[in-house]
Amino acid sequence: MNSFIALSLISLSPVDLGGYDRWSLAIGGDVMFNQISAGTKSLSELEPTLKSATISIVNLEIPFTNATSVTPRKTLEDRRARRQFVLKANPDHISKFVSAGIDLVSLGNNHALDFGIQGLQEEQKLLTSIGIRFTGAGMNNLEAEKPAEMRLPNGALFRLASYLSFMADSANEICTPATKETAGVAALKFQGSVGPNARKRIAEIVLKLEKGGAFSAVAIHWGIERQTVPTPYQVSLARAFVDAGVDMIIGHHPHVLQGAELYKGKPIFYSLGNLISPLPSNSALFHIDFNRSVATRFKMIPFRISGGKCRVLKSGQLIAETSRFVKLCKQISSRYPSKDSKLLAVAKY
Repeated sequence: MNSFIALSLISLSPVDLGGYDRWSLAIGGDVMFNQISAGTKSLSELEPTLKSATISIVNLEIPFTNATSVTPRKTLEDRRARRQFVLKANPDHISKFVSAGIDLVSLGNNHALDFGIQGLQEEQKLLTSIGIRFTGAGMNNLEAEKPAEMRLPNGALFRLASYLSFMADSANEICTPATKETAGVAALKFQGSVGPNARKRIAEIVLKLEKGGAFSAVAIHWGIERQTVPTPYQVSLARAFVDAGVDMIIGHHPHVLQGAELYKGKPIFYSLGNLISPLPSNSALFHIDFNRSVATRFKMIPFRISGGKCRVLKSGQLIAETSRFVKLCKQISSRYPSKDSKLLAVAKY
């Protein structure tokens, strides 16, 4: 039996446009190398999937830095009470990104500025030195919101933007949103409501992303940790981006898998869980085939994180984890019904 389950799409019949228009994405969750030995071969079993994709994307949750000065926004009192965490990872872990073939990382998250400007600059310099593109944090809001770009085989552009968007503005502020004059993360501060002003802002973002006919994707850091069903705000925000014309939404932060949907034919992954973590858990990597901008097939690669290493599941465990994900997708359909939403269906194998 193969070490993945193929997920087929309902009600999609893309026209065959020729091999030169076919490409693929591998998308993974939160990368947290803190408390993991730099010598651990954390991603070795996922490398074939990551390398096989045209573009591989993950969320770099814990910064690679040797900086020691922590952000003042996460107070000592909150850290001692474990209401907030300040984390970093050994920069030597960057070698795993190189060997795994990761191309793009999102930085619009709640830990990117844990060690301030020094930590961010050190990390971005390291990523640049090995050719990994990034988006979601910078020395000002223009840098933070600048999309990362890559060329697809047919010459078209792929653009990824990354944003932090918690419901409460106070939660966003703790994570150091970038401003015109100060460094930080790209943030969408909508106070948990997607009203007319939010939709106007979303339309402006998508217009820039789509410029020149680019395939547009947005990574959003949102939701509630350990909650397997997305909040109404997540669903409203994701669907608003698709309404504005974005081609794909990639969600992070809950540290567990949440379901996915096809909204107006566009994939929305509400939470990809963890890609790597010092804590044990089950998660999954997704490989998506495209024909131009149309998603034609999904592969789900369930794995177990243990001892700082990802181990791909097989046989009964694989079937169980895939079934669990399908149930999560059905929960989205039942809790947030929409005529424009379709389920992901498990193909026979």
